[in-house]
Amino acid sequence: MASIADGDYELPDLLIFHSLEKAIQTTQELYNDGLPDRLFSFASSMLGNQFCFDLDACSPETDENPAVLCFFQDDKKVYYIEDSFTQFIVQYMQVKTIFD
Repeated sequence: MASIADGDYELPDLLIFHSLEKAIQTTQELYNDGLPDRLFSFASSMLGNQFCFDLDACSPETDENPAVLCFFQDDKKVYYIEDSFTQFIVQYMQVKTIFD
């Protein structure tokens, strides 16, 4: 298995997962900066782009595994990233580090 450095993976640039408090704060702040009010930020990239869930697809009554979207702050557009949060995470679990 090759490394990310070799260019064999096209993974989203994930910097950090937000704590619940930070996710709420970041989401509320971004609503004023163009984030659609149906999105909730759970992580960010090195450039400040936000990985989000669509709140319309999330509810306590469903076990839906929502799609992951990305809000790009520079153009204020939302891009589709992955079908589910599970698939989003699985991408990173399949990466072999170059330091093994």
